[in-house]
Amino acid sequence: MAIVKCKPTSPGRRHVVKVVNPELHKGKPYAPLLEKLEQKRWS
Repeated sequence: MAIVKCKPTSPGRRHVVKVVNPELHKGKPYAPLLEKLEQKRWS
């Protein structure tokens, strides 16, 4: 896990520190774990 310091583009961001976790998946969702939602029709 890495820590990234942001550049002070505004006074509120002067002391902002982000935690970066490269272990998180940034791709598409895994298809077998998905479930379709059926749309409800108005009668």
